[in-house]
Parts: sequence; structure tokens; C-alpha cells
Amino acid sequence: MQKKVLFTFGMLLLLVFCWQPDLLAQTATLSGTITDGATMQPLPFVNVGIPSQGIGATTELDGTYRITNITPGIYTVEVSYLGYATASRELTFVAGGAQEFSLAISEGAGVNLTEVVVTGQAEGQRAAINQQINSNTIVNVVSKERLQELPDQNAAESVGRLSGVSVIRDAGEGQRIAVRGISPRLNNITVNGQRLPSTQENDRSTDLSMLSPDMLEGIELYKALTPDRDGDAIGGSVNFTIAKAREGMRGVVRLMGTYNGLARSANNYRANLSLSNRFGQDNRFGYIITGNYQQIDRSREFETVGYESTGTNTDGTLKQPIADLQIGYTEETRTRGGGSLTFDFSPSKKHEIMLNSTLGFTERDRNRYRRRFRVSTSEQRYDLREIEQSTTVLSNALSGEHLLGNLAIDWSASYSLSRQDQPFGLIATFQELNATTATPEDNGDLLAVPRVFRNNLDNTQLRQVDFIFNDVDEDHTTGQVDLKYNLRLGEKVNGFLKAGAKVRRIVRGKDNTIDFLRPYLAGENPARDDPSRFIRLPGGQISLANFMGGSLPDSFLDGQYDLRPGSGATFGLPTEDLDIEAYNNTFGTNYGSVAEIPTTGGIRPDAVVGFYDTYRDIFERDVEADLEDYDGEETVTAAYLMSEINLGKRWMLLGGVRMERTVQEYSARIVAAREEGDEEIIPDPRAIAAGRSYTEWLPMFHLKYEVAKWFDVRLAATKTLARPDFFNLVPWSRINNSEQEIDRGRPDLLHTTAWNYDLFLSFYNKFGLLTLGGFRKQLRNVDYVRTSVIFQPGSIFNGYQLTEPDNVPTTDVEGLEIDLQANLRPLKSKLLRGVVFGGNITLLTSTTTYPFFEVNRRANPTPPPFFVTTVTDTLRSAPLVGQADLIANANLGYETGGFSGRISATYQGASLGTDGVSIREEGDRYDDSFVRMDLALTQKIGPSLTLLVNVNNLLDTPERGYLFGSTRQLPTEEEFYGLTADLGFIWRFNR
Repeated sequence: MQKKVLFTFGMLLLLVFCWQPDLLAQTATLSGTITDGATMQPLPFVNVGIPSQGIGATTELDGTYRITNITPGIYTVEVSYLGYATASRELTFVAGGAQEFSLAISEGAGVNLTEVVVTGQAEGQRAAINQQINSNTIVNVVSKERLQELPDQNAAESVGRLSGVSVIRDAGEGQRIAVRGISPRLNNITVNGQRLPSTQENDRSTDLSMLSPDMLEGIELYKALTPDRDGDAIGGSVNFTIAKAREGMRGVVRLMGTYNGLARSANNYRANLSLSNRFGQDNRFGYIITGNYQQIDRSREFETVGYESTGTNTDGTLKQPIADLQIGYTEETRTRGGGSLTFDFSPSKKHEIMLNSTLGFTERDRNRYRRRFRVSTSEQRYDLREIEQSTTVLSNALSGEHLLGNLAIDWSASYSLSRQDQPFGLIATFQELNATTATPEDNGDLLAVPRVFRNNLDNTQLRQVDFIFNDVDEDHTTGQVDLKYNLRLGEKVNGFLKAGAKVRRIVRGKDNTIDFLRPYLAGENPARDDPSRFIRLPGGQISLANFMGGSLPDSFLDGQYDLRPGSGATFGLPTEDLDIEAYNNTFGTNYGSVAEIPTTGGIRPDAVVGFYDTYRDIFERDVEADLEDYDGEETVTAAYLMSEINLGKRWMLLGGVRMERTVQEYSARIVAAREEGDEEIIPDPRAIAAGRSYTEWLPMFHLKYEVAKWFDVRLAATKTLARPDFFNLVPWSRINNSEQEIDRGRPDLLHTTAWNYDLFLSFYNKFGLLTLGGFRKQLRNVDYVRTSVIFQPGSIFNGYQLTEPDNVPTTDVEGLEIDLQANLRPLKSKLLRGVVFGGNITLLTSTTTYPFFEVNRRANPTPPPFFVTTVTDTLRSAPLVGQADLIANANLGYETGGFSGRISATYQGASLGTDGVSIREEGDRYDDSFVRMDLALTQKIGPSLTLLVNVNNLLDTPERGYLFGSTRQLPTEEEFYGLTADLGFIWRFNR
């Protein structure tokens, strides 16, 4: 099938590009560079055109442009850029001639450049506006100048400033993005058009926190795709641009120190370096080298609450008492670094070759201390989790651009990888049984829960120690070629025909290993054979007292809770037979006597590590963890054909179709119970593989109409797709007869398709841009993990709980976007010229049909049997997971002289959390709404040095969650991160 499809497209391409009546026609070309008249810096996205002929082009990031297919004659060339004075010049074009026209343009009348020196905010806003209005599709932009002005720590935070984008944070730091309420895994992330691999363990989303804004030339968010882009971007396609070097040696150094308010730590810093130059004859060679390094404290305090359903009240509402309360503190240091190298070679103006390599890595070292009050089982647990984790993304691409008359040939070959490595993960869990003195009143008072617990350290034992290793690798190999032929169909009717093909191969594998020890079982208790090393409980179990002494925050969650184990209690344990030297050898301590052993504070991480190092030989392998190991391979073969037709200056029609052929192969191990009721899971040594292949045709249409010079309308109808999450496709299964549970994958899972409809109105003048847009997305077969009950009377698995991926039949998402970007620079008032402001609001609504099994058990009036169980396969409507009803951004800036200041705010409404959908609305879990504010201040000191101050999370906004509840919202989680403040400088130099 693949060969037939490629052959068909190949023949079509041959006909398209060989059968052209004007292929050999003698036309002229025009090229040049447009620069800013005040700074002499190249201006991107400037319109250069010949109005009488209805043809033109937009300048690239380096300010260059090229217009082909010009009929010989004398014409006026017009150069226009929003906010700048329009310039024009009459030029003569001869058959086969190549005319060069470069120009420096200046801002419009009324602006005195000597009065407003710093223009970073206004320039950045203007560049973004010009790119958006000159684009023939629906796109939002963050320009390089704006990236430098924002106080964002990473690329995810920067993209989150755009309309319709919500940020998914980890430890208070932006990590992934959802576009228009669509999950991050349904977006497409590229660097200079080259796809970045996934950085998540099981799904297809990419961690953007590893990309520093300082290495980027700009950010483009395409909300309506064209056929020459990968079709698997239902939410949107985010492209991070890295430009080629400009003439002259240039450098930027940025150094910052950071203060973390929660940890009260100033041992944080960030450094960035960028160098670029062009050299050789006619500056044919160029390079840009960037490097960045950061160490940041991302500690946090948290509490989470679990509820259980214990029947119904007299009014039919659910009873939902507190079943579990967890409080905890995570101390985490993140080290982040990376860089990029871009090398380009231009042997002539018609040929260019570029090599780009981008590297990003994040290393996380964290300790989590957690205290858990399990009300429903009268049990208290403490645990310490110590984890070292690293994530690396590397992307390499070689590309070329060649102009052969009216034919442009672009090609690229790339290799990228992601590595997610957890070389060390250690969890120690401690347990106190019969831990409560009463049942807390069900009045919603979380502080009442700890008061009914005994906190008896004399009855708190080491329950389990787990060592976890995890490794996920993903490799992408891609080859692509694009052909573009400029058409001249008549007077003021022009455009292009474009076609291309692409092959992308993804190889992915996961290795998960867990070794465990359960000292609460006599047969796995090291104290049985080596009692002199441990402080023991009366029953011989290993006491928590062995691991005490770690430090914890003095005022945890504003002093509402005490995180320390056994708060207010004392040890009454026998220690007279303790061998202090053996004890020191096990726990890595140096106590001279038993009296010196700490009995207060938290759990010591070094004591847990020492215990593991001493007894690792008796740990057992968890074969269940190995069941999640898998290998997978996907090959996507794509081809497309598209055309753009410009009818004069006002009408633009773009249409085409993209074909994507997907072949998937995944392999894993299956398991079966030895016999019914047996708890042991026995792996089947046979490696099994399963896969699926399919072809999807993706038509896409765009229309743009310029109603007036200040107003245009854009319409788009596009079809896109999304492939299921990786782990959902793995043919694995786990059968737990003791718990009557089955977990498994679904290699036959369907892929998601979506029809996307967009209508956008843009209004613009010298003050800025106002955009009004509406959209609708119709998704089919979104994959999610479904938990149900097997109802097969007579089967040994009847009544088992089944957890497996499934497809949601329908999902509809609708929204309205309002985006305003403006500045008062054109005004004559010296005071108001420095004002820059912007804001956007996105209103969203969605309806998703979730399938459920509703299980009812009722007494039988005529036994036997005494009870009758019925299972109803039903549907329930709810919002799309992760979709907020309202997303808003606002920023207000001011710049004058050498000063620039900006304050910004983000609002994100409540959204249904991951795995938050319940069979009843009362059980749905939501991520709560929040407001976050940031501040950025800069002051120029001379022409090269700039001082800066950034403050993130000014309001110390926590992340909260809640259960929808029967009668009121029930809090489920709260996590605090504190504010961070940066102080530093930027030094720019050039020669």
C-alpha cells in the first residue's frame, strides 16, 4: 500500500513540475534586505510587493526577501511594515534579470527616536503583529524581542502567554502546554520545523522546560495547519525558530542569581551565552553558538485529600467522608542546561545549506517527606522518597534550500532522541497500625484529622523499601523533501504549487525495574538474623527510630500541621542490646552511644540509603514491574500536494491534501496467573508483538480576504489526527486474582481524527492589533484509560475489575478568542508613548461522551441467589480532560529612556483533571482555577549593559484541586511553591 501511494504521488509531482507552459519563460527576480532605519538591524516580516502586478513577499528573520516571476517592465515596488512609514521606488525589470533592492525604513510620523530609547517591548510586539497579519494561516507569535523582555524561566512559560494556551506545571514551573483545551500529547513541537521526541514515560507530549528562551529567535503557534506540516497536531503546532547568523561578530551574556521564597534559598543561578558571526568570501559562512546553564530550587509543600463513598443521604446525595489525608514536603534541586549550534553555508544567493544541533537536559535531585493519615483503615504511614532523574533531548538536522528559477527545492534529514533515566530511586515506607483513637467528624475540617491519630512511634515499623530504576529511550529519524513552484496565472493572479514527501521512523523502548524488601514479614526482616544492628519493636520489627534525625521545615504549611513523625511522642524501645558500631556501619552514622541517636526530626535520607546498601543482596525482584517493559516502532510515511492562489492583493485561497500512512509494531511480555486465587504473577517467556497500520487522508483549506487595509478575515477547515499514547498500544496484561483485577494494553486501539473549523477577524493599525476568533473541533476516538467491570456469567473472570485503554466516541470543543496587542508609541505625548499593553481571553466549552459500566447489586426477593448484580453499559457527558472554561492573559508595560518595566497576569479556569472522570458527577476531580502574576524590570547602563530584576509568582499562588462533591466542592490537593526573584545583567557586544 505504501509503495502504491508513494508512486501515485511521485507521478503527480512529475506532472505538476514538468508540465508548465511558462517554465522556460523569461521573467525577472527581485531580492534584497530591509533594515530598521534607526538601529540598522534587519526587520523580519516586512511586506515587499509590486501592487500593480499583485505579487510580493515577506522578509525572513534576517530581513531578506525574494520575489520571482516578475514580468519585464517598469513597476513601483512598495515596502510596508505596520507602525513604519511606507516606502516605494520605481524599478526596471528585464527578461532574465535579477534586480537587487535593499532599503532602511523608519517609524511613522510623530515618533521622535531620541525621546524613547528603549523599545524592546514595542519592537517585540510589532514584530509579532506583522508576522501574524502577513501570515496566510492562523498563527500566534512570540518574537525574539519579546522573549528577551519576559521574565520566563523556560519556553513553556513563554508559549503560555499566547491566547488559548494553558500551562501544565510541575513543581510550580511550566513544563507542557495545552492548546485550546486539547491535551499536550495532541500537540506538535518542532525546532526549525524538525520534530522533537516525547519526553514523557508513556505519552507523546514534550517537556518544554528544557528549552531556554535565550536560545530562540521566536515562537510560532500554528492553530490551523497547512498540508506541508505534520498532520498529528489537533491542538496546534508549536515551532521554535533558530535563525542563521547576521553579519558581524555578536555576543550576548546573561547572568542571574535567583532567590526562592519558600526554601529561603539564594543558591540559585542562571547563565546564558550566545555568539554569532559571518565569515569567508562574501560572508558565505555563518554560525550561532548558544549555551545555557541553570540551578534552581523547586521545593514545595503539599497536602492531598481522598474521599470514599459510603452510601447516600436521605436526599439522594452521596456520603463522601474523608478517607485519607496526606501532608508532605519535597526538597528538590533542578539543574538544567543545554545549547545549540547553527552553521550555515550560502555558496550563492540561490543556495543555502544549514546544520543545526540543539541539546537540552534537566537533572532532578529530590527528597519527598510524606505523612499519611489513613482514616478508613485506622493506619498512619510515613514515607521518604529519594529520586535522581535526568531527561535529555538532542536534535540534529541538516537542511538545504535551492532556487532554480521559479522552482524552490527544500530538503532535510534529521535525527533526534530523548532519554529519560532514573538511575536511583529509593522509597522507604513506615506503618503504624491501630493508629486512631476516634473517627474525625465529617465537617470538612482537615485539621481535625491528625488530632485523632495516636502518633505512637513505639508501634511504628519499617514496612517496605523499594529501589526503582526506570529508563525510557526514543529515537526519531526523518527525511523530507519539498518542491515549490511559483505560478503566474494572469494579471494580478499568482501563487504557488507545492508538494513533498516525508518519512519518519520512531523507535521507543522502556525498561522498568523494582527491587523490594518487606521487613514487616518475618521471612524478609533483616533484624531476625542481625538484631544487634537495629532498634526493634517488641515483636522484633525494625523501628522507625533507626531512621530519625532529618531536618524538616519549621513552619510547614503556615504551621497548620506537624510533618515530623510521632510529634510529641517519645521512644520507649529497648536499645540495651544494640551494637552501636554495627548500627553505625548500617546507617552511615558515627554515634558513640545509643543516647546520641536522634529521636526527633524527620526521616534521614542517608539512613535509608545506608540500609539499602547494606541489605541490597536480599532484596527481591518485582516481576510485576517488568511487565511494563516494551519495545515499539512506528513508521509514518507522508506525502502532500497543495496550492496557494492570490487573486490580487485581497484574496488568498490555499488548499490541498496530506496523506499519512502509519505502521505500528509494539512488543511486550504477557502474564497469566498460576491458578485462580494465586497472588504470584508468572511472566510468560514468550515475547509477543502486535501492531496496526492505517492510512489517513487529511484535506485542508484556508481563505483570507483583506476587507480593507486595516481589516482582514480568515477561514480555515482542516482535518488532523493523533496517534494513541505509546503504552496504550503495548500488548501487555497483568492478572491479579487475589484482588480480582486485570490491567492490559490495546494494540487495536483506534487513532483520533478531528475536523477543525476556524473563523478569525483581524483589525490593525499603527497602534496595534485586535483579533476576534471562533473555532470548533470535532474529535473522534480520543484514547483514554477506562476502568470497568467484566460481566461474563460463567467465566472465571466474571466480576473482575478491568483497566484498559478505550476510545471516546465523540468530543466537541468550541471556543472564542479575543486578543489585543497595542502600544501608544505613535502618540505625540511624551508621557504616554512608552505604554505597551496586551491581553487575551479565551472562552472554551466542550462535550465528551465517556462510556462507563454502571454496576448495581440488589437483594433478590426470591432467593437463591440472595443478591442480583446487573451491569449497564452506559454513557456520560462531561468536559474534555484539561479544558478550562476561561483562559486569560494581561500585561502592562512602560519604557522610557533606559528603563523598561512590565507586569503580567495569567488566569486559568478550573479544568477536569487527568483520570478525574467518575461515573457520577459528584466524583469528578478538578484542577482549581488560579491567578498568577509576574514582574520584569530592566535598566540600561550604557549601550551594552542592562540590569534586570524578575519576580515570578508574585502572589505565591498555590495549585489546588477539588472533588465536585454532592453538596459542595471538597478540597483534594494544595501545593505551594513560593515566589522566585532574579537579579542579574545582560551584556551585549558586537564588532
